[in-house]
Amino acid sequence: MSNMLSVRRDALRRAVVNDTQELRRAVGQLRSVVRQRADVPGHIARRPYPWLGGAFLVGMWLGSRAAN
Repeated sequence: MSNMLSVRRDALRRAVVNDTQELRRAVGQLRSVVRQRADVPGHIARRPYPWLGGAFLVGMWLGSRAAN
């Protein structure tokens, strides 16, 4: 009986270790995706003209609001 409990306990420990490793890998992947998505300077460097146009339009909109 005691041997069976020991085997089951060891199996549960291995399962917890495997789940912990899998969770760490998933969190690492999530971090890299979030870093990539939140890389605003990188997005601007890859496609500067749409950002420049958007900044110009926002500036015009804010300037027209201040003039009124």
